[in-house]
Amino acid sequence: MVFAGPDQVDVRNMTSDVMWVNVKGRIGLDVGNIGVWKWVLRRLDKVSVELSTVRISAQSELVRVDIPPLDIPLTVDPPNDKSWLTEVEREIRVQVVGNRTVLEEFVRETWSQRFLSVHAVVDEVHVGWKTNFKNKMENIRTNIRMKGRSFIIIQLPS
Repeated sequence: MVFAGPDQVDVRNMTSDVMWVNVKGRIGLDVGNIGVWKWVLRRLDKVSVELSTVRISAQSELVRVDIPPLDIPLTVDPPNDKSWLTEVEREIRVQVVGNRTVLEEFVRETWSQRFLSVHAVVDEVHVGWKTNFKNKMENIRTNIRMKGRSFIIIQLPS
């Protein structure tokens, strides 16, 4: 799975510990070149993906993110750039966990260094195609690193 962005982040609503955020980005699933299956994969077109809550941490857990289900296009042999990715826009729920001061310091430091480095954990991911194919993956862990100012373009509601 390949992501680009976020291209835009708009905070829609905030309480003391929850933000509703509209996120725009690009996504795609590179299924590579697997010979005989290439025709079948092109016919599938896309898969549906449902994630359990995503836990984001740096030194400690910072936030929990709930993302609505996504339809992700499948691509066979994409180019080396990101031109093949499909634009997506989702409203996500971000819940602050733990010490809010730690989160605020993390955001300040990230902004000043123009570099984001976090760890993400997803307990379950359900992938499906119509009703014919369903797969469940568990305990997915990944590091997310982004450089530059573009990863934090936040517009607070007026």
